[in-house]
Amino acid sequence: MTEGVLDFYFDIVSPYAFLAYQIIRDHEANMNLKINFHPVSMAAVFRLTKNVGPGLIPLKFQYLRKSLIRLSEYWDVEHVVMPNWFEEKAPTMSSIMALRVITYIKEHYPEELDRTVRAFWSRMFHDHKPNFLPADVDELLEELGFDHEIRTLAESEENRSKLRDTVTREVKEGGFGVPYMVLRRQDQDVQNYFGVESIPLLFKELGIVKSEPIVHAKL
Repeated sequence: MTEGVLDFYFDIVSPYAFLAYQIIRDHEANMNLKINFHPVSMAAVFRLTKNVGPGLIPLKFQYLRKSLIRLSEYWDVEHVVMPNWFEEKAPTMSSIMALRVITYIKEHYPEELDRTVRAFWSRMFHDHKPNFLPADVDELLEELGFDHEIRTLAESEENRSKLRDTVTREVKEGGFGVPYMVLRRQDQDVQNYFGVESIPLLFKELGIVKSEPIVHAKL
């Protein structure tokens, strides 16, 4: 029996969300929580909260580049490396098409969610390929063994509405970016956590001690 629920909000355009996702997945078995992973448009959250992403602020972006490597090594997860084109494209790039596909897959093929979101993130932060155009999404879907029809189905108003509702829900929960986590446990106050740097606080709350790195299988 789980002790509570953790809602994890993410966008595949966010390198920090990729790091946090890997960390949470690596420690999921020890968390004794039901974890719900919610794709959400970071750009839409920013518009609603009048926030600005670090990729749009030059000094923050330079710090981000370096901190991602340090954090990847500290948590012993797949390294997250910013593409050379990221800063230039950041003001105009949109992950909305990919997020709609992920929302559709979560609803209709939940067993494929983990593989799908990791593939989108790895494509951008390992292979340094974009995820924004129909051709980009189709290429990745083909690599995963999905039919291109999924992208068309993901454009339905019902599916788009689900993604919009998730954005609204995160903001109502106090969210202003990603990764954003909401911890709910019976007879305890709701706790909110933002960013990779907040994960040690979450783990302390849950009684999880990071001592030894996670051993990943090498293929």
